[in-house]
Amino acid sequence: MRLIIVEKPAVARALAKAAKATWPDDELIILSAVTITMVSFILPRGLAYSSYPMTTEPQCKPDPERWHEPHFEFCWANEVIDTGLAPTIRLTIEATSDLINRADHIVCAPDWDYSGVWGIEQVFKLFRPNLIDQDLPVITNIWPLDGEAIAQRFSNMKTTKLFEYQTLKNAGRIKFYFDYNYALNSLPVLGNLYRDVFETDQPVFISKYALQTLFYVNEQGEKSINRIECDMAGHHWMGTGKYQVDSYRHLDGIGSPASRLCITRQLVSLGLCKLTEAKISVTEKGLEFIARLHEDTRDSDLPFRLDLWMEMPFEEAKSKIDTYLKTFFGKQKRYQKI
Repeated sequence: MRLIIVEKPAVARALAKAAKATWPDDELIILSAVTITMVSFILPRGLAYSSYPMTTEPQCKPDPERWHEPHFEFCWANEVIDTGLAPTIRLTIEATSDLINRADHIVCAPDWDYSGVWGIEQVFKLFRPNLIDQDLPVITNIWPLDGEAIAQRFSNMKTTKLFEYQTLKNAGRIKFYFDYNYALNSLPVLGNLYRDVFETDQPVFISKYALQTLFYVNEQGEKSINRIECDMAGHHWMGTGKYQVDSYRHLDGIGSPASRLCITRQLVSLGLCKLTEAKISVTEKGLEFIARLHEDTRDSDLPFRLDLWMEMPFEEAKSKIDTYLKTFFGKQKRYQKI
């Protein structure tokens, strides 16, 4: 059986005809693997507060609580050809593992960016780790999804050893390393501050971009902005002006089009911000929280900084990230004195 791994169901449908033409005698299955939210971090447990800040190698696992969402679906390519439709089957974690391990041949067709390539690598890491360093066929630059262009890409497949693929894989690994270790320190440090301000004992995670968005909303003062304006500001993030706004290689300002709405929702759900007639502003508790943040936690150049790290060799980027996070959370931990 030949398995083609893509990210989006629409891509699976678009590739079916060219896949069948390329391998007419194979059993062909196209797997849509939505990897962005399918895993959860495995964070160290039972550590003393004095252990933070710290950094370590990321660990993750499939998240059963979120598996009811359409993370993995597959369709038979010849059924798409015969019917013009894409009958899909939703997969459990166990069925996903069985399908990937049953495949005799695997072809990668990720969205051609760091997230798409790293998503493929996460699928391998979770379900078939022996494939991580193998030289597998890869269909590059799958968009736009028109038939003639897709056919050309099938006739000109590359492999996962391609320099551009490895560059995107490295960028995804660096981003994943930063996100994991930011979460590892944010939960105890910023989480402790939140619990003290809001007088709660609930675990709270404040993301890197939620924090910077909170600062931004507060700086608008009485000129409160609506959520669309906040989203646009995240997309056209200016930073301090040190970096060119169009200098991004991998990122796209604060968050992504899919995550920016979630950032403002998180701030509102945590009680740090409020919505009044669609206008977003900082609450009294949010102001108290901000007042107890070290001034250096305001880092509006973080997206640019992270984008530059994602271009570096992994070990060089890792060293810079370790220093950044230990300094960032070390200053905040000393400042909040909890």
